[in-house]
Amino acid sequence: MKIKNCDKKVFEKGTSVFDGHPSIPTEEMEKWVKRVAELSKQKVDWYPAGGNRIVRALGDIDRVKQAIAFLKPEYDELEERARRL
Repeated sequence: MKIKNCDKKVFEKGTSVFDGHPSIPTEEMEKWVKRVAELSKQKVDWYPAGGNRIVRALGDIDRVKQAIAFLKPEYDELEERARRL
């Protein structure tokens, strides 16, 4: 899977909504963030920074945070699996 750069508008004007752990593979982080965007119906993207995975969003930030909360168990599983590698 080829990972694109973070959406420029989301990167420049978006609100940071989540800091992901660097142990999660890029492809898995990309899939999870796309699920957050689909569930929230908002523009959501991420980029690596300082060893973390920064998730930013534009639009209704409360909807994005609700989607993150709903999908957090899935994220936690990804992180746990990545830490075991």
